[in-house]
Amino acid sequence: MEVRRTIACLIVLAAVFFAGFVSGAPNENTGCKNAHTIEETPIGPSEQTKDEPADSTKGADCYTSSWYTAFKRPDGMLVLVGILTLLAIAWQSRETARSAKAAQDNTRLQTAALRQWVNIQGFRDAVETRFIGTRPHLDLQLSFEITNPTTMPLTVEWYVISINTTKYSSRLNVTLAPGQMHGLGALISYTDEVRNEYLRDAYVITITGVIAYTDALKDFQKQRFGYVRRCRPIGGETLNYKGPLPDEDIEKEESRDS
Repeated sequence: MEVRRTIACLIVLAAVFFAGFVSGAPNENTGCKNAHTIEETPIGPSEQTKDEPADSTKGADCYTSSWYTAFKRPDGMLVLVGILTLLAIAWQSRETARSAKAAQDNTRLQTAALRQWVNIQGFRDAVETRFIGTRPHLDLQLSFEITNPTTMPLTVEWYVISINTTKYSSRLNVTLAPGQMHGLGALISYTDEVRNEYLRDAYVITITGVIAYTDALKDFQKQRFGYVRRCRPIGGETLNYKGPLPDEDIEKEESRDS
């Protein structure tokens, strides 16, 4: 765009410059005649009076061929002012475009500096007892936290999390200050199969999901994540998940549950 504007200014400048030469050309109606076509009547020495000295330069000013001829006239000066004005406009346009680009670069840098995200961390698993009526029931409790590691607050809107084949979802609308965390948990039925694998340090679960939040710039963001958790009675282990990550949505889950 800047290149097109500069080319347009140069075209207009050339047109105005050409118009200046045209306006400065001698006018045939002013009495100036071409030196090569004028009819000369020889004057003898007796016919020339003392009061009429020979003017060998008569009419010479009408045919000045200097490049600044156009600018000797008042309208030629207007052309010169127009040229200078166009140059000033072209320079101002270039500086304006440069300033706009610098402002855009500065905005991008500020946006990058304010970029926000959440961390999913602190995975823990433990067998817990809960009562259903008067009967005790064992569950494998999986706990973890959503943390805001950035320097600006953000609002966690909702989450959809899959643990193996079971999905958990909820709307939170929780604002997290910098460094603040929000705990989440899920209960896994402690069946005989789960118990046997858990006691043998061989029970592995896959955790994938999406956490949606609104950042400090009021932009809605969705962050996908995935982990593999090796559960055992002492010192469970969290590994990175290398499979495809889902693109879940809370509305789909709510419509599915209704």
